[in-house]
Amino acid sequence: MAQEQEYVGKFQRLLEYLNKLQQKDLQQKMEIKIITSMEDVKDKGPTIGTNRLGKNTVKRFVVDLRKSKRDNYAWMEMVLDSSFSTNRTFKINFQWLVASASKVEAQVQLLQRRCTQYGLKLVNIPHASISADVFVNPFFAPIVIPVRDKHISISLESTISNALDFVSDGEIFTDPSHLQHIDGFVFPVVPRFFLVKKVLARQFVHRSGVIFVRLITDEKGWTIFVIFQNRRHIGSDSDKEQLARDVFLKLNRLIMESTNNAS
Repeated sequence: MAQEQEYVGKFQRLLEYLNKLQQKDLQQKMEIKIITSMEDVKDKGPTIGTNRLGKNTVKRFVVDLRKSKRDNYAWMEMVLDSSFSTNRTFKINFQWLVASASKVEAQVQLLQRRCTQYGLKLVNIPHASISADVFVNPFFAPIVIPVRDKHISISLESTISNALDFVSDGEIFTDPSHLQHIDGFVFPVVPRFFLVKKVLARQFVHRSGVIFVRLITDEKGWTIFVIFQNRRHIGSDSDKEQLARDVFLKLNRLIMESTNNAS
């Protein structure tokens, strides 16, 4: 309980800083709903990945990137989850057209230093982690592991978050059309057009930020585990690379042992 209160306090300090970044002509402070484990609310989202265009799921504000009024006008937009839960990640998205990459990078680095100062961890994530298409990156295909048992799928989801140091990353609308040909899996189809519908998939990220796993469940309760590394965060760091391998091996071993014991 004390740790959770401390965590909320750290986030509130970050929120105060973000409010200061808003344009001066915006008098109203940005309100982010804070949800703790004591609240009788089952919070699964919404997050940026759930509906990135939905007005109710995100908060937006503009950041002026000029150092002085004599500089050419440059700005970027920050898009944040509309709610903060102590049980899942909190996403911050940067969008810009009227700014140089160097100015945006400087603002991101400043935010990184603030998070470190407040005791929070800011992790650079790949586009695939919020995309409906898990194969959006042609250079880094994810690893796909099917689990053809509803009860094992439920058990594995619980074990991932409790024993393997993964944390909920919310729910992501996912296009399973590239996965529908895996033997035995059945996904909902749009009538008349015979197109596979997008499904709401649960996603988890390792606390280190090196690996994401998305759980895509079909109509029978069977689950496809889609695992991909966070190459943006790992970069050329050999320690993070090794950690990513270790985490994947543990996760893969857990899935294999669970399915083998049931057969």
